[in-house]
Amino acid sequence: MHLPNRYAIIPVFPSTKTDEAIVIGDMRQVMEYIPQSVARADAMEQLERARFTADQIKSMQAKTRAVQVSMLADSVSHLPRRLDSLIAQRQERARRDAEREAEEEAERIQAELDALPDPDDPDAHQPGGGELHALPPSEKPELSLELRRSGRVP
Repeated sequence: MHLPNRYAIIPVFPSTKTDEAIVIGDMRQVMEYIPQSVARADAMEQLERARFTADQIKSMQAKTRAVQVSMLADSVSHLPRRLDSLIAQRQERARRDAEREAEEEAERIQAELDALPDPDDPDAHQPGGGELHALPPSEKPELSLELRRSGRVP
């Protein structure tokens, strides 16, 4: 006999069919669906606490996001100054390197100039490396005259 307007809350055993059950659970879980029951009031109170906690969490998350956005904005605003400082350091280092290289080049050139003979003192000049210069005679002049006279010179 099926009576559609009648309901019952009965214990469920392993052999009980629960295919058409509206609510399944322990007594407290079943009673939560009944308005004005103690179980429903407890469930509503628990839900309200959860909502309050969720609202607190949302508020804290919003504040945290605001602080993080502020920190990000500060970092971004400091970035150009840091970049300008880095560029200035690199330019200063490049300038110092260029000055040092110029000094080294000047010293090298000066050392080469110092190694050159004095143009005002021709006696100090030692010819070499294919330069044209006067050589002293290889033989004594008296000997070559004697050789010529004797006819031994070819």
